Amino acid sequence: MEVLRLRMPEARVAYVPDYVCNVVGEACRKAGFETVEYPTNMQCMPEWRSLELMIGRNRDAVLVLCSQFGSVPVMTPEAETLVRANPGIFVVADECQNLVPDSPVRPERNRAVLFSFNDKTCPGVMGGGVAVSRESPLDAPVVAIASMSRRLLCTVALYRLWFMGIGRILKQSARLAIGAGQSHRLPTSYEFSVCKSPHYDLRPEPIYKLSAARALMSVNGLERYRRLRVENAKSLRQGLNGLQVGLDLDGVVAGPAFLPIMAGVDELPVSFPAAVKASYGRSPIHATKADHWYSLKINMPHLSYAIKPPVVVQLTTRHAITDNRILHLMARTADCGGFESLVMGPAYEHGVFEGIELRATPRIAAGAKLSSMARSLEVLIGAYRSGYPLFHIHDPDLIPAGLVLRLLGRRVIYDVHDDYEASLKDRLRTRAWLARWFPATWWWFERYAATAFNGVVVADRHLAGKFAVCAPVILGNYPRLDFTPPAQAEEEETFNLIYVGGVTRERGLGVALEAIRRLPYPELRLHVIGAGRDSALMDALRAEPRVVLHGRVPWTELHRYYSRAHVGLALYQPLQGFLYYPGENAVKIVEYMSAGIPVLCSNFPGLKTFVEDAGCGLVVQPDDAEAIAEKIQALVDNPGLRRQLGATGRRLFEIEYNWEKHQGRLIQLYERVLAK
Repeated sequence: MEVLRLRMPEARVAYVPDYVCNVVGEACRKAGFETVEYPTNMQCMPEWRSLELMIGRNRDAVLVLCSQFGSVPVMTPEAETLVRANPGIFVVADECQNLVPDSPVRPERNRAVLFSFNDKTCPGVMGGGVAVSRESPLDAPVVAIASMSRRLLCTVALYRLWFMGIGRILKQSARLAIGAGQSHRLPTSYEFSVCKSPHYDLRPEPIYKLSAARALMSVNGLERYRRLRVENAKSLRQGLNGLQVGLDLDGVVAGPAFLPIMAGVDELPVSFPAAVKASYGRSPIHATKADHWYSLKINMPHLSYAIKPPVVVQLTTRHAITDNRILHLMARTADCGGFESLVMGPAYEHGVFEGIELRATPRIAAGAKLSSMARSLEVLIGAYRSGYPLFHIHDPDLIPAGLVLRLLGRRVIYDVHDDYEASLKDRLRTRAWLARWFPATWWWFERYAATAFNGVVVADRHLAGKFAVCAPVILGNYPRLDFTPPAQAEEEETFNLIYVGGVTRERGLGVALEAIRRLPYPELRLHVIGAGRDSALMDALRAEPRVVLHGRVPWTELHRYYSRAHVGLALYQPLQGFLYYPGENAVKIVEYMSAGIPVLCSNFPGLKTFVEDAGCGLVVQPDDAEAIAEKIQALVDNPGLRRQLGATGRRLFEIEYNWEKHQGRLIQLYERVLAK
């Protein structure tokens, strides 16, 4: 601008857009020009008619054309018309750090192209220059080369940025320790590109000349940045069209580092790919001008970004990746709610279910047998490498991995399936010295670890009370409405009892076998769906001719067995891990209700209220084989009672205990966590 002022003394006015940062206007004023701001429209392009009227009164002037998309305005028909009508004006086309592989803007006799880049766009790089034609009043390109002292400052600044990265992790750790979260908020102040920090306030140098810091970074960093900008252009076209912003990007040849939003602050999207700030003068304060809109600057233009649905990853180490709650409830709900959904956990091969990716952890997929700690480490590594923002963990083994992910800035939701403190008391009941302190210690760790996560989901009201400090979301193990049609078993030749779940004595299979042996009905059948490791129990079940073992059955195929069943069994034994059951967390009980068959379950207080008092089944002392046999006999002999109990259970399922009624809570939780 100083050279232009010397070579074009008759040009005393510089026209600059009214939204650009203070750099352009300040540079023009320092060069001796009188600065006049011309209006821009809602797309940050010049109001050409107003600009034409302004220049018409002063035909010898300098016109700075730039936008959030570089020098795109120069290529418009309106610009060409304006220049032809005013041959005395000199146009400065400012690329605004929008590096392009093959810019359509060329220097001409009355036009120079300004390019610049700094640490905000190319880490460790400071540079820029002016491209002019031979016929231009400017004899040669105006380029200033940074001194060695400035380069050393740039090197120090780059190392400072690296150490700041470590500092951010430590800062995040401290925030987690005091229960504070992380959020990207829209600022209300202006943004100025000229900062007092050394790594911003450096002199420019030629665009392809390496500084010391750039050499430390990598010799091909600039080329990588250029390629990413081209990719970003495509992504932003798609994303902005999806947001219905109404911005025409057909003329944009490189991806801008800006994301224009046409809505007010209260209507902005809930999440961004990085920290955001107001771009130049387009802050909420400045946007009070008529016909101006908000514009947010995505603060990572040197990284590839795209406007895509946020990814929600379900993580597990102890469940199959096709588990009912994990895949068919959580993952499918996320997928239907507009999120990209993925399940990651132990499996021998990858898979896809209705568009949901099922990703096996590498070493497990290769056939390795791993300990619980090794499985958690495998899942943690896979989660970290994925780069995804939100993880929904389903096992207590993954709590340490979840805490590490939180320290790394990821968002984590902890899903509590059971009362693990009570389960530990049962598992350690033969080791009194360990049972005295370990369950309580675990509960202390689990409770305080949960406060560090972004959200907590629990399977029932009992767990909601235990984790009340985390404001948990209650999501029971409810089947979907289309899980199974009502059973039509009256024409069956056999009377079919059904049990679905783990084949263990703790879950009542041993006492159920004893009860069947007491019943004289040859047509009675107990269909057991599930697997077990108790070889003595499995052998005893195989020895009974009226027991049919089906092994594991996919959740999507269970309806074939429920449709032929007469009674469902849920004979949980009186152990700490079962006594608290309120009902809604008992998967099999609600599945029996969905099939319209009566439930015979343990007489624990919560289950009695949920089943017998509601009129959808009977309860019994779960360790009394004689009492169980009597209840089964009563149901065999009374078809009317069976129909009544089954119809009540089906009605309760359709009204209250179905997944569709409650799945909105999960979507709201994901949206709230991602918006933080």
